[in-house]
Amino acid sequence: MIAGVTSNGKPYISDFHTDCDRKLTLDANKTGICLESKKMQKKHFFKSQDPSIPVMPMIIPHYLASIIWAYGETDQLEYTMTTEADFVFTYWTLYFIQHQLQNHCQDGKFQREQRFHPKKLLIGVPYIKYPQESIGSTILSRLGFGILENEVAVGHVHHYILWRCQAPNDADPRLIFEHLVSYPGEECYFNDKHQIPINLCRIMQYVFAVGGKGLIVPGDTGFPFGEFPYYMLETHYNNPEKINGLQFEAGVELVYTSKLRPIDAGTFAIGYDLFGLFMVPPASPNFDIPSHCDNRCTSEMFPSSGVDVFAVQGHTHGSGRKLKVRHFRGNKELPWIYKDENYDWTLQITRPLQTDRKILPGDHLTLTCSYDNTWTNTTTPSGFASRDEMCLTVIYHKTPIPYSGCSSQIPQKVLLGLVGVQNVTWDQLTQKRIVTSPPALSGQTLADITDRKVFWSKQLRATIATKTTASPQIIACPITTPPEDEPVEKVAILARGYGDQTLMGPTPVPVRTPGPHSVSGLPYLIQLYVRVRNCPAI
Repeated sequence: MIAGVTSNGKPYISDFHTDCDRKLTLDANKTGICLESKKMQKKHFFKSQDPSIPVMPMIIPHYLASIIWAYGETDQLEYTMTTEADFVFTYWTLYFIQHQLQNHCQDGKFQREQRFHPKKLLIGVPYIKYPQESIGSTILSRLGFGILENEVAVGHVHHYILWRCQAPNDADPRLIFEHLVSYPGEECYFNDKHQIPINLCRIMQYVFAVGGKGLIVPGDTGFPFGEFPYYMLETHYNNPEKINGLQFEAGVELVYTSKLRPIDAGTFAIGYDLFGLFMVPPASPNFDIPSHCDNRCTSEMFPSSGVDVFAVQGHTHGSGRKLKVRHFRGNKELPWIYKDENYDWTLQITRPLQTDRKILPGDHLTLTCSYDNTWTNTTTPSGFASRDEMCLTVIYHKTPIPYSGCSSQIPQKVLLGLVGVQNVTWDQLTQKRIVTSPPALSGQTLADITDRKVFWSKQLRATIATKTTASPQIIACPITTPPEDEPVEKVAILARGYGDQTLMGPTPVPVRTPGPHSVSGLPYLIQLYVRVRNCPAI
């Protein structure tokens, strides 16, 4: 639907649909009628209804992906995308008139003023506490999440992750977390001297990424709330201007009720390991990166009755174009859980599923991300910078589990050897991979070698593509809450992930976290899923 206001102030709206060939066609019925349109304080308000339903507002279907704005000559639009994919942009939001909260529902905020380091890229971890005086000690149900938007945050935040903190059963949470509420935060991944117990804050709650919207859970579901007042807000932000004293209010809005929902909700992520290595050759228009969560992990992660997925959010950086979550059970591929063939990294919206999807123990999940980096002349490696890439999906589901993720990676030596490198380390200051061997390349960044010294022949490109899609991957799904009889000092610090580089500092520190892992890949010799298109035969 295209809506707007003409130069003389007259509102208009046009209703389009696509056919099976994705050809855009104007709806001959013209069911969309704009009743009112106005613009106040850079906010656009539209009222519209379908005349066939006289008293009901127009329905926005579940498959609506995003609102795409077109700007007139007099609109002040700020948008820049440099060669390093830094993002500084502002946008106007379309405000749908929302239903009023029911009497038993309340809204609240996790928030704090946060000061950020003048690094170009940083991942910070502040603690926040929801004021218990406003909710008491009653267990409540959270019904939805959103973020606190402000102009500075919109231009610098890449994503937020809200984690719930939980002390061991025999410990007073106030003694562990209270003094950290005023702590300014620290780097959570590139840090071998943590001052905060990240290992006790690994229960994922909500994820926001660029262009994302709020999450509303199904009517029978809620996130338990009230018993655990301490939370950790992981903030991945860009500071391309290297602003000293960059500061803004960071936080999450929520809606909760004292009427407990019968089913508790949970969140976990699947994807390519954050410290794992993959490389997209320069100027690749369609390069696939798969990752897996195998039957061993799902057998450990999920109860015998399985979990029911109700929403999914995909996440890549600027070169991501497509994502798909495939679902295998036994010798058969089931319908895809999530599929986005028109992914836009600036509109990372959580998609509610039309019907819940059940994942059972023993199932196999495969996430495939497709990249197009023809906009740059350089290799695109995995990494945390916006110029680098990730491949993740966040899964919102019913029935919480003591796991926050399931990730996989190709052993880095498989790919490094193809570009003449034997080993690398992470440099904590620059947050880049530094080559340590062979000696002739030692001290150079991996990016310098792949961009300046590697000749990307057709054969090399094909070899890397084949190795990336066909190589067995190391798969890990570490438990994130300690068993009741497990001493807290023995709980693995999970912030470092399962990559097999080392952290470069005074003493290199292994990144690999101890724990079980398996080796697997894309299932084969099975019946593949073929989507049935509900279109008339031509």
